[in-house]
Amino acid sequence: MTRVRRLLALAVLAAAVLAGIAYAVSTIWEDSGEPERPWAEGSVHGPWRSVFDGHGENIGRPDGLALSPKPSKEAGETHAGLIVSTQQYTDVNLRAKMRTLAQLRTPKPNPWEVPWLVWGYSDPEHFYYITLKPNGWELGKRDPAYPGGQRFLMTGGDRFPVGKTSDVRVGQRGARMEVSVDGRGLVAYEDRERPYLRGNVGVYTEDARVVFSAITADAPEE
Repeated sequence: MTRVRRLLALAVLAAAVLAGIAYAVSTIWEDSGEPERPWAEGSVHGPWRSVFDGHGENIGRPDGLALSPKPSKEAGETHAGLIVSTQQYTDVNLRAKMRTLAQLRTPKPNPWEVPWLVWGYSDPEHFYYITLKPNGWELGKRDPAYPGGQRFLMTGGDRFPVGKTSDVRVGQRGARMEVSVDGRGLVAYEDRERPYLRGNVGVYTEDARVVFSAITADAPEE
């Protein structure tokens, strides 16, 4: 990620937290004209922490976040990137625009190698996600109690082509979550099996070059 000078509006963010007002979790960057530089794994940049980069790059940009893990060339090989917020939430409203620039696996990519929007995160094995794939969508949960550490909560057949920007909104209240895309409701689901009731928000991908912009999160007013 870029190491240009950062102006993080701490007073505004603190006031937003105290008042329960929505605020952008993207860092406010000063444009110095310097080239963007990758974030190191484990490094913290304003409201974001780079968890892992998949031997590629996690980059902060003036308009959001970009992830580009190392391309995979074998079927049993996967490289993934993950960035999460430093702030944790219980109930949360999360919004982001997300887009796949390129699927990196050769010779043939998998449909899930696209952007994943993440919430309820406590570690890489525990979080919720929504992903919009070229062959359908998937609401899921990283859960070590299930085979492969993954539980598919709901799926659907609406297709989201590679290269299309999607405006995604997620709301969680207790164990119930709702997702909309481009202003239309996509799915509502209540997790009745060990729900994740508190966690970070974040962005994730496997074997794809992706961008997230206009990222906001807030704790809704009671």
